[in-house]
Amino acid sequence: MLASDALTDQKQHWDDVYAKNEEFFGEEPSGFARQALGVFRQNGVKSVLELGPGQGRDTLFFAENGLEVMGLDYSQQSVAELSAKAQARALTARIKAQPHDVRQPIPFPDGSFDACYSHMLLCMHLSRQEIVFALREIHRVLRTGGLAVYSVRSVFDKHYGAGRHLGEQIYEIGGFVVHFFSEEMIRRFARGFEIVKIGRMEEGSLPRDLFTVYLRKTGPIEGTDEENAMPDLSALFQSFFNATYGSGALDKKTKFLIALGASLAAGCDPCAQFALAGAKEAGASQDELDETAAVAMTIQATRIRNTLGRITQAVAEPSKSSEPSGPSDSFGIAAAPLVEQPGRS
Repeated sequence: MLASDALTDQKQHWDDVYAKNEEFFGEEPSGFARQALGVFRQNGVKSVLELGPGQGRDTLFFAENGLEVMGLDYSQQSVAELSAKAQARALTARIKAQPHDVRQPIPFPDGSFDACYSHMLLCMHLSRQEIVFALREIHRVLRTGGLAVYSVRSVFDKHYGAGRHLGEQIYEIGGFVVHFFSEEMIRRFARGFEIVKIGRMEEGSLPRDLFTVYLRKTGPIEGTDEENAMPDLSALFQSFFNATYGSGALDKKTKFLIALGASLAAGCDPCAQFALAGAKEAGASQDELDETAAVAMTIQATRIRNTLGRITQAVAEPSKSSEPSGPSDSFGIAAAPLVEQPGRS
């Protein structure tokens, strides 16, 4: 089932969830919202577009702290509940809500908001292409210098890889569909933004492992949606690594040798150390280890030759731009601080 089709099924699922439990996520604002409010205050934010407000715990928190919030949610039940709560708390002057599907253009002019906030919205059943489109729309409706602040489930979450695989890094777990993010995905999707901070935090009793992302709109978005939505190589490697240890016809030693070769070729030291220890424990001989390393070196050498060939060709061809691009990472963005490790309670 395509992500765009299944999202419709998830809409009904969330309508049912909200109808059965008026405080599904609780009444208290999320820890992420509390964190975001401090950033909003530091940056003079007054107007916030919230995508996926759900039952409004964060929306109400922002409004009670002086912000004007426009909430867009594809769940009619969510919009109705949020509007009722805003009226009950005399916050209708600061809170507006209306139905909206993030797969569609955001119904506001360019530069309409100081900030856009979403808590675990982009990690729902959206394809990479749909996530890129949503971020492009967020970029459009933010003023220059505006903030895009969002959280998503991470590939470090203990539920990553569990449940029914629906393609990409999307899994259905207990009726809820989740698209798990890696840091590489976040960086790739951030074109047109300055990455202010990428952090980690845990939420809930599961707990959920989240990336928390703070972006600032700087200039136009470069690259096509197709380029921005290219596969996440680190996640693909992790999926391969996980599959190597899955149930199947391969014996334990062979699985560890395959994982060792892939780890060496990818340059993943922790994975290689783990696989090497496993291979030795499973009885791999030194000759088998040497052969595995040789294969990995061949793969690396081939990759280097291919890269050199592309670079040589690019240098030989006339440049389309009169300005050199300057040093940057492989996704064309400036370096940002390393992710913070999640706190443990």
